[in-house]
Amino acid sequence: MVVRAGDTSLHPNWTRDLVTRDWDLVVSYFGNDLERFRAPGEARIDDKGQKWSGLHALLTREDFWRGYDYIWPLWPRMLPPTPRSCAIIDALPMTHTRPVGGPNYDKLREAGLTAADEADALMMKYGIPLDSRAMVYLGVDREGRILDAADSAGKEALRRLLATDRAAFVQAVA
Repeated sequence: MVVRAGDTSLHPNWTRDLVTRDWDLVVSYFGNDLERFRAPGEARIDDKGQKWSGLHALLTREDFWRGYDYIWPLWPRMLPPTPRSCAIIDALPMTHTRPVGGPNYDKLREAGLTAADEADALMMKYGIPLDSRAMVYLGVDREGRILDAADSAGKEALRRLLATDRAAFVQAVA
């Protein structure tokens, strides 16, 4: 897992138990403390700047991640065209600890753009139709059952879970 972190990142709260953790953590650090986030079980790679440019620099400059079977985050459009080659881990609620926006939104505003304008430009750059929708082919529920959209029961279970997630998201941003 790659986490983009500054001096006040809360990720240490969810990465403390090395005994039960079965994944590696890379901290893409943009802060100023030379000693911060150098704990056992963490690899820190320094990249100043904004979130997306820092992650881009990390993933294009470093090769550590190429040896993994799975990595979180990568865009599925950059992966092979097999529908089950990408997963979204959605088992834990996350809290945005800072106001939404920040310097990225300020730069867009200065350029007379919105976040939607930027998203559209990025999709066009990679040949993704603007009316594209996410496709869910497979899921795993909290009990570990595989929900496959190829069969009617799995498709219905996925539909219900996605509707619940969507409703929770809409309520959270309202």
